[in-house]
Amino acid sequence: MRHSISTRGTALGLLGLAVAWGCGTELTPPVSVPISVTVSPPTVSVVTGGSEDFSAAVTNDPAAKGVSWSIAECTGGAAVCGSLTNITNITATYVAPATVPSSAVGVTATSIADATKSSTAIVGVVAGGPATGRIAFASYRSFCTEIWSMKADGSNAVQLTGLGDTPDGSKIAFYYAPNGNPPPGSYVVLDVFVMNRDRSDVHELAGLYGTYGRGPLTLVGRYDPAWSPDGTKLAAAGVFVYCAPGPGGSCGTPLPPFITVMNADGSGLVARGYGQEPAWSPDGTKIAFTCGIAICVMNADGTGRTNLTSDSSSNSGPAWSPDGTKVAFRSNRPGHFDLYVMNADGSGVTALTVDTATEGRPAWSPDGKKIAFASNRDGNYEIYIMTPDGSGVMRVTNNTVFDGRPAWAR
Repeated sequence: MRHSISTRGTALGLLGLAVAWGCGTELTPPVSVPISVTVSPPTVSVVTGGSEDFSAAVTNDPAAKGVSWSIAECTGGAAVCGSLTNITNITATYVAPATVPSSAVGVTATSIADATKSSTAIVGVVAGGPATGRIAFASYRSFCTEIWSMKADGSNAVQLTGLGDTPDGSKIAFYYAPNGNPPPGSYVVLDVFVMNRDRSDVHELAGLYGTYGRGPLTLVGRYDPAWSPDGTKLAAAGVFVYCAPGPGGSCGTPLPPFITVMNADGSGLVARGYGQEPAWSPDGTKIAFTCGIAICVMNADGTGRTNLTSDSSSNSGPAWSPDGTKVAFRSNRPGHFDLYVMNADGSGVTALTVDTATEGRPAWSPDGKKIAFASNRDGNYEIYIMTPDGSGVMRVTNNTVFDGRPAWAR
């Protein structure tokens, strides 16, 4: 938005303007407000060989000179402490060394207008190389929520329009509302689509009936698709309604979502009980899912349904570790959504993130060495990567719009 400022003055002609001070009047010197500098993020962990972007905010700097950047709290040069690149007067990128320094590293921004004013961010360098592979994710960077793909370090981002790779990485399943202006007597539905990884052959799965009057129990939507490990099945949250028979029969309110299992083309759909956000175990024998405020697990045929969490907080977004021994999930047990991990039987719950931000549901890398997730810890939702114990958090997207819902390609 552009703002215009109008001024109104009095014409003085050719008269000189003199200011006379009356007796006893004293000039009041202007108040000098000191410059202050703030670096963001103030504290961060970076894996060896990884990088992190920093920005500086300088207040009360009328000349807008910005800052100069330097490495602090560490001696030994770039090989020991890391280095700064992409330097401007308000931003810089820290690149971690190949080995862990003996102490934390400081990234300092010093005001150019007043060298006595500075701010230092603390960087903890942890062992572990940069994440590899590709991540599919949802983003608003094209002004509507679309699906993108990028390398696991955040580079080479390309717009696709899908989410959730097949085990061999050849196809992507995703969901969206294909009917934004439905005809009378039909629902605006979410449904699952599949496309090749090169964005060809985009098609909706078979089996969805999005209009009224198709039968007593009508499937009107599917979302949250998850591939079985062998790629022959899809699990998804299914939305059903009860409808009166006949073309003109009316339908009731949608029921709570069911976990549905179907063939990869959408045929052969069966409902396995209430729930959403399904996740197959690596051996394909079990499905973990969100059931109300809990994380549940059942056999792939719908039997043996049990709760993995039993607390009163909201738990959601389960994700199996590749070896099947752990389940990562999000929970608001501290009052906001942090990430946790537990054993596959629900025991040994451990916090992975401890902050005041809201984290999205997690996704394991195929080798089990990293977990990707979305977080608004830097002001808007970006995608981050960390090790399975919660260390080595690294931001891999940096946009002013929403980036989230990561899914790691196999």
